[in-house]
Amino acid sequence: MQDLWSLVEDTVPLDVALVAELILFALVAFYVISQAYSEKSRISKKQNKNKGTKDESGDSKNVGEKYKAMVAKLVEDSLSSNGKLLTLMSTTASDNIPLSCLLDASDVAELFVSLEHLRCSAPRTVSDARILERFSRLHTLELYSHIPLQLDVLKIIFNLPGLDTLDLTKCRVLDTNNAIKDMASPMDIFELHCEREKSLKNLVVPDMCAVRIGSIDHVFPKVKVVVVALDKPLSLQDRVEFRRRAPEAVEIYRSKSTVVNSIRTDDHRQLTRAIPDAKEYKFAIPVMEPGRKGDDVYWLGQSL
Repeated sequence: MQDLWSLVEDTVPLDVALVAELILFALVAFYVISQAYSEKSRISKKQNKNKGTKDESGDSKNVGEKYKAMVAKLVEDSLSSNGKLLTLMSTTASDNIPLSCLLDASDVAELFVSLEHLRCSAPRTVSDARILERFSRLHTLELYSHIPLQLDVLKIIFNLPGLDTLDLTKCRVLDTNNAIKDMASPMDIFELHCEREKSLKNLVVPDMCAVRIGSIDHVFPKVKVVVVALDKPLSLQDRVEFRRRAPEAVEIYRSKSTVVNSIRTDDHRQLTRAIPDAKEYKFAIPVMEPGRKGDDVYWLGQSL
């Protein structure tokens, strides 16, 4: 028995050392293999990236050439009619034709002095937006965009002196509760509208661009006049509607929209723009559908 126990004492340390050595060897082997695999993956990704960059640059060049030919044909067709309307759109909705492509058209100088109505993808850069300033007779602009509008670009557009109709219904705008730096929100569009020295005759915006500007304080249903308590400015030709929510914040009522054609103060003064302050913030307006006291007033753009 004693000899057996001695044998166990002599062999166990050897087995433990062997196991420890095998584990260490396995860990080292795993580390070496994983490092080699990581290096191979890194090289493969770099090669694919370089290949992709090369392909993209080639595709970009081809697309640029395709757009130049397309734009040249569109300009030619516009000028062959009367040069007043140009639709600068590709057949693919996701494509964006930069306005800078116009500069390569041979007859663009003639277009700069004749064009009155432009349909195009929304400019994505300030330099592209600046091209719009060169159209001396441009009064109607319809924009298309599948990405949110750039705020700096929109500022340039709102400052175009001859513009009287701006259609943004086919543009993407950030949700009111969302915020991304440099992207336009509904409130940005409303503020640019308020800041414009000469109001647009028509400002058509997506439904999601509705901005709350106050609430109904009193209703005269027989004559379809409401007194609104404003938090934000209201102008003649602004389009508004009334909305009502249940206590659970679920919308339960939305009125017909109204184009504001009269704004009166308590002492019956007629205004072209109502700017609320601490002393005067209630104004009477005629409406299509009066709603009731407490309903929210929403701005929906501007229209003749």
